[in-house]
Amino acid sequence: MVDARCGRATLTHADASWTTDRGQVDCPVDVAVDRDGFFYVLDGQNCCIQLLDAELRHVCDLLDSCRGLKEPRKMCIDGRNGRLYVAEDTGSVLVFNVV
Repeated sequence: MVDARCGRATLTHADASWTTDRGQVDCPVDVAVDRDGFFYVLDGQNCCIQLLDAELRHVCDLLDSCRGLKEPRKMCIDGRNGRLYVAEDTGSVLVFNVV
């Protein structure tokens, strides 16, 4: 669940749930999880996608405006081919290889 109004993302997985409060992510608008348990958090305020590990530790800033993001709003991971699809407010869908 993502609550952009309060800057909080609550991530729930089978046996546990984690909540991230303001810190690395200012305005989470979407979250995706890959088959290896990494979380991709789309930060609308900073126009970036951050990669977090299973313990919600910041791994890296995966994508940002310097790497092609303009107005990202939604995303999904395709585990079969290792691609991240990002839908933007402009109506375009960007495709990135993340494996």
